[in-house]
Amino acid sequence: GVGAFGPVAQTKMAHEVAVIDTGVANTASILAVLKRTGAKPFLTIDAAVIASAEKVVLPGVGAFGPAVDFLNAKGLFAPLKERIANNKSTLCICLGFQLLAETSEENPGYRGLGVLPVSVVRLPAEVRVPQQGWNKVAADPRCKILQSGFAYFSNSFCYRSTPAGWHSCETQHGIPFVSAVERGNVVATQFHPELSGTLGHGIIKRWLAANNPTVSATKPSNLCRRVIPCLDVADGRVVKGIKFQELRDAGDPVEQAVRYEAQGADELVMLDISATPDGRSTTLDVVRRLREHISMPLTVGGGVRALEDAGRLLTAGADKVAVNTAAVTRPDLLSEISAQYGAQCTVLAIDAVRSAEQGKWEVVVKSGKERTGLDVVEWAKQGVARGAGEILLTSFDQDGTRAGYDCALLKAVSSAVPVPVIASGGASNSTHLREALEAGADAVLAASIFHYNDTTVEELKSDLSKALFPVRTSGYFGADRASDKFIAASNFQTFIPTVAVLDGRAAGFTHNGVEITDISEALRILSIAGEVAIAVNDDSHSTRAAVFSALKIAPCRVYSMYSDYAKTYLDAGATMILVRYPKLSSWSELPRDRLCAVLDVARGEGGAWFYSNTPVAAVIAEMSRMFGSVLINFDREPIDLPALRRWASACDPAFHLGVTSQLAGPADIAACDRICVLPYLNYSTVNEAVLADAFTAPLTTDRPDGLWPTIVVDETNHVLGLAYSSVASMREALITRRGVYQSRTRGLWRKGDTSGAHQDLIAIRVDCDRDCLAFVVRQHGSGFCHRDCYSCFGPASGLPALLKTLYDRRTSAPEGSYTRKLYTDTQLLASKLIEEAIELSEAVAPDHIAEEAADLLYFTFVACSKAGVNLSSVERVLDARSLKVSRRPGNPKRGSVANRLEKMAVSLRSWDRPSAPSMVSTLQALPTQGLRLVVAADIPALHRDPVDPAARTVAEAILNDVKLQGATALLNHALRLGDLKEGEKLVLLPADLKVAFDALAPPLQEMLTRTAGRIRAFAELQKGSVNDSATMAILGGAAGQTVAPVEVAGCYAPGGRYPLPSSVLMGAVTARVAGVKTVWVASPRPHPIVLAAAHVAGVDGLLAAGGAQAIAAFTYGAGEVPVCDAIVGPGNKFVTAAKSLIAGSVAIDMLAGPSECLVVADETADPAVVAADLLAQAEHDVAARAILVSTSLDLIAKVNEEIKTQLETLPTADTARVAIERNSFAVHVKTLPAAADIANRLAPEHLELHVIDAEASSSLFHHYGALFVGHHAAEVLGDYGAGPNHTLPTGGTARSYGGLSVHTFRRMRTWLRVDDLEAARPLVADAQTLAECEGLHAHARAAARRLPGHP
Repeated sequence: GVGAFGPVAQTKMAHEVAVIDTGVANTASILAVLKRTGAKPFLTIDAAVIASAEKVVLPGVGAFGPAVDFLNAKGLFAPLKERIANNKSTLCICLGFQLLAETSEENPGYRGLGVLPVSVVRLPAEVRVPQQGWNKVAADPRCKILQSGFAYFSNSFCYRSTPAGWHSCETQHGIPFVSAVERGNVVATQFHPELSGTLGHGIIKRWLAANNPTVSATKPSNLCRRVIPCLDVADGRVVKGIKFQELRDAGDPVEQAVRYEAQGADELVMLDISATPDGRSTTLDVVRRLREHISMPLTVGGGVRALEDAGRLLTAGADKVAVNTAAVTRPDLLSEISAQYGAQCTVLAIDAVRSAEQGKWEVVVKSGKERTGLDVVEWAKQGVARGAGEILLTSFDQDGTRAGYDCALLKAVSSAVPVPVIASGGASNSTHLREALEAGADAVLAASIFHYNDTTVEELKSDLSKALFPVRTSGYFGADRASDKFIAASNFQTFIPTVAVLDGRAAGFTHNGVEITDISEALRILSIAGEVAIAVNDDSHSTRAAVFSALKIAPCRVYSMYSDYAKTYLDAGATMILVRYPKLSSWSELPRDRLCAVLDVARGEGGAWFYSNTPVAAVIAEMSRMFGSVLINFDREPIDLPALRRWASACDPAFHLGVTSQLAGPADIAACDRICVLPYLNYSTVNEAVLADAFTAPLTTDRPDGLWPTIVVDETNHVLGLAYSSVASMREALITRRGVYQSRTRGLWRKGDTSGAHQDLIAIRVDCDRDCLAFVVRQHGSGFCHRDCYSCFGPASGLPALLKTLYDRRTSAPEGSYTRKLYTDTQLLASKLIEEAIELSEAVAPDHIAEEAADLLYFTFVACSKAGVNLSSVERVLDARSLKVSRRPGNPKRGSVANRLEKMAVSLRSWDRPSAPSMVSTLQALPTQGLRLVVAADIPALHRDPVDPAARTVAEAILNDVKLQGATALLNHALRLGDLKEGEKLVLLPADLKVAFDALAPPLQEMLTRTAGRIRAFAELQKGSVNDSATMAILGGAAGQTVAPVEVAGCYAPGGRYPLPSSVLMGAVTARVAGVKTVWVASPRPHPIVLAAAHVAGVDGLLAAGGAQAIAAFTYGAGEVPVCDAIVGPGNKFVTAAKSLIAGSVAIDMLAGPSECLVVADETADPAVVAADLLAQAEHDVAARAILVSTSLDLIAKVNEEIKTQLETLPTADTARVAIERNSFAVHVKTLPAAADIANRLAPEHLELHVIDAEASSSLFHHYGALFVGHHAAEVLGDYGAGPNHTLPTGGTARSYGGLSVHTFRRMRTWLRVDDLEAARPLVADAQTLAECEGLHAHARAAARRLPGHP
């Protein structure tokens, strides 16, 4: 289809995944995750389908024996074993993993699939069983699909050993056990990948894409303690009160759940508190909605009275069910659920109140309204005996009070049962959570402190981590798009500070209450964070100059709505261009990963977000075709984290998402960082506390003291040592811009306060896991180490050591020493630099090259240290050059360099370097930048064979292929050669073109319409210059001619480096004026403005293909593309070759070669204008020619100076420079007639007359494609729609051909009629005689038979 910005890319064919419907599996979670990955899952128990399916998932919760019975009853044993034996893509989860074994201690006597020669054993009694929660997975490095990380477990049994021939993962819970295996395309996991966030989702994605041949006192475990938000739901809304009374609305359950998941919640509990009192079933719709939006484990309770109720909840998307009142009423319900679905799915929820007896608690039901008389501890033990795998223990006395958990209750219950215990009721801070865990809880549950934003999950987990409780602190669910990598490369920076520039000054930027207008000072403050975003608010020269200056100071991203300067900014070192209005200009020529589309979004109906009336998700998908990232601007709206998470999750891992809002703060930075979204912070008011909070917001640590390890490096990344940082030390370091750290014993450590070896703080970096910092410093004094050494890891070496030594010797070298001479004798240093450069150029052997390079580097760094240039400055220049998108041709320079070398030849010879003069001579012989001066006798001919032999061979093969196979071959070649992507439309019809036109900004629409009107008017003039018919009398009758258009025309518009809508208009509008009934356009990778131009021209269709394949389609027809009678338009060498091959059967306009322009100028011409016109021609192509013929030598010199000056700022300078230096030239003549002789001999495509009385002089010039008369008639005006066509003859063929016109599409057809044979007798007799002279006797007889009286 076509979106607001052009054709919408179609996704590749999704994988179909058969999920075995065991009836006892948490299939809703699996189906939801598979759908999010783009797969097409479906439930089945059909043995034939399972045998033949592309991919199969065998899930499972429950017991080993019943599952074996099920597989046998459905006839699934054989197809599953055959699949795995044949390496067919299969994923087995949890119980499905255990079913691969031979036997299991869970149900002795049952035999599994026997694929793995192992037995399943029970986890040891010394740890919590079932293992319920997150644990570490350590993968064998040889695994291709499995990886290390945190995974969610819910199991009581396990494997102890890895089967031969399989690669595995290991996990510790009382004992080390095998938590997953893989072999080829078969993967089996004991944990639940569908519930395991980043790790699990990455495993599922890799499996889909694969095509490969609680801690025991005595037994260790890496099982994490869990933090679980709870949603008490009534009538579909989250509510909260005290002891379930005075309930208040706390929001939408889905929105809350998404927010908690982004914060790092380990699980979610949803309790329908209205179900039991009112006798209603749990709201299944809320469960389904939750499962659609979250991936973390979900426990649901409320209204579960029967086994069927539990089944419905699990089918809807729950992973566990909690039973409270119904279990008390009928305890066998626990046994039934556990037997059917497994203990890991069965949660006993207990509401407890203190009893009159000290140290005892009584069970209450129906939201605390009824006492049961049951002792809580005894009921918990009985529930576990009946099959409960987890206890959700709520203190009704504490619930909603925020006074802390009932730790005595927790200790009593957790010490009495072997299963995990979840603490609930009364939490308000991390101290309460820590007390509950110390009392024996395996997980802690809270509600109101999360609902009302008192704290966040990650803040609580950070505090627990500092208290040495094992918690999962990374790999949150929101980051699943990063495919097991925490963040992409651009997100090694946790935030991007932004500064605006207006009229060359920083705008609205205040630091510590002082307004800062100097952009360099603003960058000094902000660049400590790394890259800075510069918002360009106007197009003034001073602003552009300020941006270029800024790019030399710090790495910057540049906001710009002006595409003209984008490439120049990138060449100057901008790391990225942030495009404010991405649909207004063409950006296809620039590297995708260096472009970011800025979307100013707004809420629409229903609260959804839109950009220009299009849903944001659709715009992001559209932008990903041209841009490597998108920046969402919420402006004055708060950041919508759930929306960002959805958009980020849908993005390809290589596509990045950023966000900005004027309301953003540290909490937003942390939340965005967890879901791989990069915040841009609009700091209008900055102080060091703000920066410190921004830096530390996303950081984590597992240290008890809460400090962050800090690696200290110098500007060349040489490691100086290890220190530690805190929020306080960060603030002090930012205030003083010095190296300030947090001593583990003495408080703040200000490096250098006593030793004098202080540090200038250059930058602060954060590592990818967010648990370590790097301080980049400029080290002074003896060094970082307390032993007066530069580094704690030993002395500096290599280039940093050399430069440091030279800096020291700059002032300390003894008078008369060689080093002192190098610093004081400029001629000596220059001579040594040249000498060593020559020796390096002559070296051949590797050792010799290394030695000469070392010599040259030594003298190079003498020059650097002499000028105060350090190594980091050199590296910064190299880094900036690596960011250039324009590549220099690399030609040696002559000019000033050669002159300086010549002056130094004497010095070089005094050092006995005889090779120096030859080197100087070589440089002098190289071409000069600008037009070389030639004499008239040496002028090269413009004629070049337009058909490349190699291209002709390729084109011929493609033409034959399309001729024989039609549309199939056309599509194959278009995809192979990059004309379009898989799934994109090959043919676009008028409705598609109108969509593209409507999506353009009105100014662009109006411009295209005006241009087409001018072209149409000139074409009408051409058409009127030749009558449609003419008649004359002949002997015995009449003869005449008619002029008629061809019926079908194909107009080619190149794709090239830039979109060319003007070529579309020049061809298609002219064809329409000529009267052609059916007009098609072909253009590869058509830009939206090309599609819009085709709409304005009124074409009947557009073929999104180019090269020889497009010419073939127009010649022979292909699918919807008709056979054409005429094919016109310029193209690359393959288009030209193809046109040359079909010219005999289809009308063509010409065989176009490289473009050319000849300017004839006298002393009245403006050198700047002439230079601009020549460069306008040169930027077309490196093979283009720009020629100046002038009666003034002074003008030629000034034009060359202008060319050099204008090339310095021309975005297309790399192309233009090659064309100028390689193909172009200037000729000095004495008279204008002499200039005309040269022009007539060359017959250029474009001829400009910049002479006095140009109109009168134009009569001297006879051969050209188009003539531009006078100083103001720029060739570019002809290119862009003044009226005359810009498709013109090249290579001197203007002596024989004219340009594209209405006559190209019109045919001269003659006719004659004989009414009176007698009167025509002389004509017939002459015809008979001529035929006989030529020996064509049948011709003669045919004429004779017209004569009267012929027998």
